[in-house]
Amino acid sequence: LAANAVVSFAGNIGHAVLAIFVMEVLLYFLLTSQENFFAGVSRYWPSRPEYLTVISREISSITRSVVISTALIALIQTLIMTLAFWLIGLPQVALLAGLTFILSLLPFVGAPVVWGSIAVFQFFSGHLDTMVILTIVGLGVSTIDNFLRPYFQRKFGEMHPLTSLVGVILGVPIFGFIGLFIGPIILTLTIELTKISLLEFKSE
Repeated sequence: LAANAVVSFAGNIGHAVLAIFVMEVLLYFLLTSQENFFAGVSRYWPSRPEYLTVISREISSITRSVVISTALIALIQTLIMTLAFWLIGLPQVALLAGLTFILSLLPFVGAPVVWGSIAVFQFFSGHLDTMVILTIVGLGVSTIDNFLRPYFQRKFGEMHPLTSLVGVILGVPIFGFIGLFIGPIILTLTIELTKISLLEFKSE
């Protein structure tokens, strides 16, 4: 049973690493080839060119906001948990830090997978003090996301927290991990196209 759990956990880590790699490639081309993409779209754009400029600016802002906020939150969570791992004397702190950072990038998973597993192990090993410390620190770290994500997204991209929340909720079940980034972009695009359609309808 333990061997199956280890294999399953290793498989999930491999899947997460692959998903992050695909995401990085996608975001690279999205950020570096955006001008060429919209230049091609402009040939078939049926409405005013300034509307396309607004959409391009919004997508660029949302992409920058989601990427920076996700990376910063994962880094902050990893630094705090790494300090906790080191202070309580856990072995392989660097490995635990790497796992924490990778899993902190994943929606609805995050650092609790790492510190929660260690806390359970410490409990059954009889180290109740270590388990309590990890649980307290871990719960505190896990709640950081709720406060920092809206702040970072407004600071770096002026994205409303509701847009991010709804975009992630809709995007992750459909696209998987990449939906964390694609979801808010598609939602923003839908909102902007709706605004443009209403403006065009009123101008007729």
